[in-house]
Amino acid sequence: MSVQYTINFLNQQKSTNTYSLFMQPPSSDFSTAVWRKEVVPDGGSFQIVLTPDIYAWVGTAPKEVATGVVIGRGQGKLAILGTDKAKGSTFNAVAKKGAISMQDGTAAAGPGNYQIGVDPYQPDGTVYLLGMAQLDSHKIPSPVASVTATPNLTKNVQPIYKFFIAQQTHEPREIVDFNGISKNAGVVDFSQGEGLTKHVATVYHQADGSFKTVYDFTF
Repeated sequence: MSVQYTINFLNQQKSTNTYSLFMQPPSSDFSTAVWRKEVVPDGGSFQIVLTPDIYAWVGTAPKEVATGVVIGRGQGKLAILGTDKAKGSTFNAVAKKGAISMQDGTAAAGPGNYQIGVDPYQPDGTVYLLGMAQLDSHKIPSPVASVTATPNLTKNVQPIYKFFIAQQTHEPREIVDFNGISKNAGVVDFSQGEGLTKHVATVYHQADGSFKTVYDFTF
């Protein structure tokens, strides 16, 4: 049986709140997009069950990426991360006539990474993007981090399995200021520390406005 991770959330705020969920970007040059939006009543909760799977992603934006821009759904493909014994997934992206897609290439990514290479396309005014996606509530890959897919770019992507829950109202795929929004957010970190060896995290949004995360082996 494959490994599963569970994120449980409980709202103890005495009010109905809207929450934006997002992930740690692979590196500082990536823009962060909201992964999910949840509206939770007082005393309410939600649960998300995940696997370690991560998805390579390509897509477009209606204009230059900036805070508040909602990027397109695009295309996601399951990525196999490299190890000390085997190369990670490489994807070949082709941008043409306002659309970008990718196909499997020869695995070449290093440990902990996957790789996306972009063809030498002629810029046509479209904002092409590449990056990382996570499954949304409909089990469809939804972008969570992106960079501009410039001609001939080869990008190594090293995912970080770290999640944030902020009391903010944003739409899925909306670009947010990661440094700003993450300061006052609940954190679930399965990449290091206590969360590295435990597969269940319960986040409490407490009455005083603070977030508390408790890790366990089972819920």
